[in-house]
Amino acid sequence: MFSKTISRLFLTFSFLAILFSACSDPIFYEIRKEVELEDAEVSGSINSMTRFKNYIFVQNGKLYRKSASSTSAHGWTEITRPPTSADYVYVNKVAADSNYLYVQVTKIDEDEMEGTTVSSGCEIWCSASGDGTDWQLCTPYGSGTYYSSRAILFGNNDATAANRKAYVSILGNVNKLYQLNGTEASVSSSGSYESRSCAGSGPEFHTGWASVASADGTKIYYSDGSSVRGAASFSVGYTIYSLAVTSDRLLVGCRDGLRIYSLDGATDYTSSFANTESTLSEDYEVRSVLVADPSKPLSETVVYASSDYTDSDQSYTNVGLWSYIPSRGSWNRE
Repeated sequence: MFSKTISRLFLTFSFLAILFSACSDPIFYEIRKEVELEDAEVSGSINSMTRFKNYIFVQNGKLYRKSASSTSAHGWTEITRPPTSADYVYVNKVAADSNYLYVQVTKIDEDEMEGTTVSSGCEIWCSASGDGTDWQLCTPYGSGTYYSSRAILFGNNDATAANRKAYVSILGNVNKLYQLNGTEASVSSSGSYESRSCAGSGPEFHTGWASVASADGTKIYYSDGSSVRGAASFSVGYTIYSLAVTSDRLLVGCRDGLRIYSLDGATDYTSSFANTESTLSEDYEVRSVLVADPSKPLSETVVYASSDYTDSDQSYTNVGLWSYIPSRGSWNRE
């Protein structure tokens, strides 16, 4: 009898522990709000997204694309990664100019003697088609293989295709910023090796990790640590990783989830827009945000945003790509 009582108590406390820990996760908050969370097609850590031709590309180690004009959820296609000499190719960044898609890949090899994996550096590859069939190695400096921490790929990701430009900053003994043009590259006459982002048709370079221009190019916002500068100047209070704009809102991806502001930064609309607070919440970092059509108001355009851990207590099922679809009226997993 005593052992049965102990067993019942153990099962009861185990159930309660699971219940309370689960209910602290945003996924259960959404279930309580009767928003059915969909199965994800693109999961895992996502650092960047870019427009190229008629597609949107995202990376999570692998590479995916989806029609930029799509107004429905899912529909991502995996693209073949560059044919490097490594055992495994991890796509860690994407960017594009008017004519080429660029990916930065980390080369990972297996050490059979030690039973571990090691990185043999990173490479920049380009594709004119974006379908994975015509990858070419870019060599802005030297052999084309760099330490992962010494090559930083980025682009202005302009809403107008003709204005798109892509760059790579090569650090170490090089310390130069190169503008990419397919397999060729030239040292940029503007910006510097300390540039980490750019925006506008110019473009305008910044040392912060995020910058974005409005659809008409008249306003530029950029990150400065935990603050937004440029067309608006205000503090978010947390490290900013990404920025995006619509015709009426500024979206800030940061260490505290996704934050939504008026274009002047004076009003915080995070709690009032769809289910933002319970999905792309303070429990997750938002490292990348992309608006499909920045000329439209936020409620009328598709928006993509990525989520990542802030700590190990959160659910891995929520780490990955999310979207706001106007016809659905809420955020959900992509």
